[in-house]
Amino acid sequence: MKAKGINQVGGIVILLLLAVGGGYGIYATASSLDVASSPTVTFQRNQAKNSNTNITTYTSEKYGIEIQPPSGWIATEQAVDSAGLVFLSVKLTNQTNDDFVTISVMDPELEGLVRNSLSIERESDTLLSGLSAKKLVGGNMKDGSPVTMILAEKGNYLYQITSYTSSDTLDKIIEEITIKK
Repeated sequence: MKAKGINQVGGIVILLLLAVGGGYGIYATASSLDVASSPTVTFQRNQAKNSNTNITTYTSEKYGIEIQPPSGWIATEQAVDSAGLVFLSVKLTNQTNDDFVTISVMDPELEGLVRNSLSIERESDTLLSGLSAKKLVGGNMKDGSPVTMILAEKGNYLYQITSYTSSDTLDKIIEEITIKK
């Protein structure tokens, strides 16, 4: 009788372990999906090989933006807000250090909120893919870290590039952004 009870408990423990392990396996697989393999993704990775280089370009036809990260940088699509005001957010990460840049496409009505997230020290005119843009330099209102932001509006979209990296690196990244719409 005692052995039967132990076998039942053992069987339940094994079933629980299998259920938890299987659930974790599904979660781990789903959370590590590549952006280009997800059917609901708005950002596609295109890889072209020419004679000397292997160029990866990330494109969103829907939002009219194309990004070719500099060598050593990777792009990952980030979650967007559930209210539907931020349509696309991509994080470019330097593989050799902690530098990163985010590129977002959002409703132009959010510009005031975006500006209020910075303690703006300097504002100047610049260009983003041939569009008139504003370059904002200041500190993050949450933690005071230095931030440079580029804002450009075209049609129904506000394009925001937020950088926590050097000016030279940001300039390189901006040169590789194309806004098509």
